[in-house]
Amino acid sequence: MVSRVASALLLLTVAACASGPSNRELAPQPAAKAPVASILAVAEATRAEGRFAEAMQIYQEILVSDAKSVAAQYGVAECLLALGKAVDAQPMFDALTHDAEFHALALQGEGLSLLALNRRAPAAAQLREATDADPKLWRAYNGLGLISDLKRQPEEAGDFYAKALVLNPESDPPRMRVNLRKPQGPYKAGWQDITLPPQPRFVGDFKELARAIKSGQPLKHSYDHELLLQETLLRASGELS
Repeated sequence: MVSRVASALLLLTVAACASGPSNRELAPQPAAKAPVASILAVAEATRAEGRFAEAMQIYQEILVSDAKSVAAQYGVAECLLALGKAVDAQPMFDALTHDAEFHALALQGEGLSLLALNRRAPAAAQLREATDADPKLWRAYNGLGLISDLKRQPEEAGDFYAKALVLNPESDPPRMRVNLRKPQGPYKAGWQDITLPPQPRFVGDFKELARAIKSGQPLKHSYDHELLLQETLLRASGELS
C-alpha cells in the first residue's frame, strides 16, 4: 500500500513541476539582489523541467550566499519531495509554514510529504489547512482526493479531484521517465524522459463503454487483458509476487 501511495504522489509531484511554476501557486517574492534573483529563476525553470537533482544544487548554491532565502529553501523542499525524500522534505516544509508568503504552499508541501510517509490523518489536516489558506492549490485537492480514495470514499474523492481539475484543467503534456536496456525505435538506451500526448481523464474510456452498450459489441480490451494489465502493475510495484 505504501508503495502505491508513493507512486501516486510521485506522479502528482512530477505533473505539478512539469507544468512549470504557476501564478496560482507561487507566493509573491520580496525584492532580491539581481544575481540571486537570476539564479533563482534558473532554479525554478530547472525544477519545472523535472530536473530535480540539478535544481536542488542550484537552490543550495543560492543558500550558500543567502542562507535566509525562503524561496530557495522552499525549492529545496519541493525537490526533495519530488526525488522521493519525503522524510527530509517534511521538516523543511514545516519550518516554512511560519513564513507569511509561503504559508499555504508550505502546508501543501508538508501535507503531501506526510501522505508519502503514509501518515494520512496529519496529511489530511495539513492539506485542508492549505486549501483554507489558499483555495487555488490544486495539488492539495489532489492529495485529499487520494486520501479519500484510500479510505474507500469515492464520492468525497471525486469532489476533491473535481476541484483540482477546475483549478488546473490544462497543463504541459505529461512526461514518463524510462530506462531502456537497448534502443527501440526513436528511443535510446538508458534513462530518458518521454513526452506523452494529453491524457484527458476517463473521456476515452466512457466513450468506449457507451459504444459497446449502444452497439452490443464487446469492449476493445477483454477481461483477460485487463486482468493481465492489473497483475503486471501489481508485480511491478512489488505488491504481488
